Parts: sequence; structure tokens; C-alpha cells
Amino acid sequence: MFFGRFKVEPGLTKKSIIEINEFKNVDGLWIPVKAKSKMNDELPGGGYMKSDYEIELESIQINPDYDALNSFSIDDIKNGAKAAIHGIPILYRWYDGKLVLCKN
Repeated sequence: MFFGRFKVEPGLTKKSIIEINEFKNVDGLWIPVKAKSKMNDELPGGGYMKSDYEIELESIQINPDYDALNSFSIDDIKNGAKAAIHGIPILYRWYDGKLVLCKN
């Protein structure tokens, strides 16, 4: 089984928590602006990984003009750029506006 781009082996335990500590009302929407993230992984053979960090949203724009910002434009992607589809462990490359499967 794959978790993101990492293979989950038997004996691995993943525990991740995001604790939202503060919300802010922005244009009638309640947005989480401060949170704590905690990750604890138990690895096969008795190893572990632990990560704790704080997240703070500094700014947000509700309903931006995506056309004016040129968001989601593929014009800036250079040929040969590595690409992947989330959750699929296969590598692609970008050529002339299309994803091409890598052979190696």
C-alpha cells in the first residue's frame, strides 16, 4: 500500500493529528488560522519518527480572480519536468502539454 509517495510496509504504524487552535471569520467564512501538527510513526524493528510543528496562516484571499492571476496555467511548465499523480507511484514527464509515462 502507498501513503502519498512512500510505501507502507507491514509493521508500520502512522499517527497524525492536526489540532486547530484558532479560527478567523473572513468574508463570512470561518477559516482555521493557527494549528499544531503532530506525527508519530512506529517503524518495523523498533524505530520511530516524530514531528511536531505549528502552522499559522498569514493571509488569505477569498474568491480571487484566477484569470487575472493566471492561476492553473500550464504555459510555464517546461518540457521534461517531472510529474506525478498523487497516490500513484508512477513517474511521468511533461512534454508539449501532455504527461508522458517514463520508461525507467
